[in-house]
Amino acid sequence: MKLRKKTLDAIHSILTDWHGADEAGNAMVEFHPRPVGIDTLLDKIVAKALPPWERNLNELRLSWTEIAGAETARRCRVSHLNEGVLYIEVFHPAYRMALDTPKIKTVLLEKARARLGGANCRELKFIPVGRSAPAPLLRTEKGAPSRKERTKGGITPDLPLQD
Repeated sequence: MKLRKKTLDAIHSILTDWHGADEAGNAMVEFHPRPVGIDTLLDKIVAKALPPWERNLNELRLSWTEIAGAETARRCRVSHLNEGVLYIEVFHPAYRMALDTPKIKTVLLEKARARLGGANCRELKFIPVGRSAPAPLLRTEKGAPSRKERTKGGITPDLPLQD
């Protein structure tokens, strides 16, 4: 129950008359809201700011060492999630082939599903480093020349011309 300042002042006045000035403050404590931890407040802010799948993906990235094990986590990392496919970047091609075995892939997929939810993660794909998430499409400003217009005549104006 949220009380207005005017109501709290009236209650404080009554309690001061009843208990005295020293004990009125102690009696007022029960009329104020209980303190809330900063972690609870931050969780609420993050829940409003980020969609649930992104929060789950960040949690997966943070707990990747626990999920994959220390040795495996040193050799790969969570890249991105796209349409239910979780992409894992692997630093070495030989380790990528080892991770792509059915047994290891199944174990990692089950652990990832436990964190993300089964509907959010249906498959794992191991990719080489550098093939990360696709870049978002940039919006062109109104009146800005299109790519076709910029490259008219085979010359890209963004690149310096050399003589």
